[in-house]
Amino acid sequence: MESSGRHSFTESEASVLLDLLRGLASLLVIGTHWRNLFFVDYGMLPRPLRLPFFPMYALTTNGHRAVVLFFILSGYLIGGSIFRSLKRDSWKWAGYLTHRLVRLWVVLLPGLLLCALFDQIGMRLNQAPLLYAGLTGNHLMGAVAQASGWRVMLANALFLQDIWSPTFGSDTPLWSLSYEFWYYILFPLAWIAVSVRAPLWRRAVLLVLFVLCAWFVRGGILASFPLWLMGVLLCWARPAPNIRWLRWLAWTVLFTSLYGLPLTGRWGTDNVFGIITMVCIWVLLGARDLAPAKSLFTRTARNLSRFSFTLYVVHMPLLMLLASQTVHNSRWIPSVHTLLVAGAVGLFTISCAWGIAAITEFRTDRVRSWMERRIGLQRDAPSPHEQALAN
Repeated sequence: MESSGRHSFTESEASVLLDLLRGLASLLVIGTHWRNLFFVDYGMLPRPLRLPFFPMYALTTNGHRAVVLFFILSGYLIGGSIFRSLKRDSWKWAGYLTHRLVRLWVVLLPGLLLCALFDQIGMRLNQAPLLYAGLTGNHLMGAVAQASGWRVMLANALFLQDIWSPTFGSDTPLWSLSYEFWYYILFPLAWIAVSVRAPLWRRAVLLVLFVLCAWFVRGGILASFPLWLMGVLLCWARPAPNIRWLRWLAWTVLFTSLYGLPLTGRWGTDNVFGIITMVCIWVLLGARDLAPAKSLFTRTARNLSRFSFTLYVVHMPLLMLLASQTVHNSRWIPSVHTLLVAGAVGLFTISCAWGIAAITEFRTDRVRSWMERRIGLQRDAPSPHEQALAN
């Protein structure tokens, strides 16, 4: 897991493939939201247009399943870091929480401020009142003004969205961050209580805290916890065989299930997709050969992954603002002209996310080191997976 014997995990093909997977998942999320904001539903297309535009609609449908993929990757990475800390006897709750909170807040807090700014501009320009009122049928959000205000912003900053408050403003993708945060809390509470040698009273306290946290979040967060745990299971799996054709088969199976599984009965199909994804990631982790660092494939995968978190957090408010000034209150039927305009908006949004990441996400390690020095923590060396995926 740490090394192939000749080179570190960060230099391996597996690291590059996981980067590519995370980057593509973030593009799938933004693509789904982009299409829903700008174009009518597939069933509303005139019949002559359905066949030509079927590929576009098919490729921009399953953003939710991309989040399932994120959960599994997160369980693998975070679970692995917890196991390594415990094995080295270097586990500290203060260090763990600092590490995780800095990673989230460096992107989330600026993202919330930008969301407030973009939403206010969009609503004050008043070019798309129905869009900001949640009345355009885009399946993405309700009334933005009702989900705004400092109380909702504070609740989202504390990962209480979908528990005590809605997601902030137009940034509806933030629902998954509260899921992530509480998985970061639930898993170590339970695992340390049942597996680490400690006084009985301390383990009992951890179990009680686990039960209280599980009761507090319950609902959808608890129901999706098994998806995150699927990633944790990968930490215990024996290495997959290093067979290239098997990895091509894994990619084929993954994308077939991504678009082939029905969207109905979401909880059940999410778990089926999660199991398939877990197995496919296990196969990809078998790519232990050295990756060519300067190849176009490697550099593309690394760069896509590098700003994927920022792209996830900031894309929706910016897309909303730009949609309010272009498509206004009614979504378009796709044509060459509308695709060019909407495509330019999408590329501009991705470029802006990169620029925002340059002053936020890319500086995560510096901020974390500064914070740990301020509170007197001795920092553990980052894991190979954290280095590779900038988690």
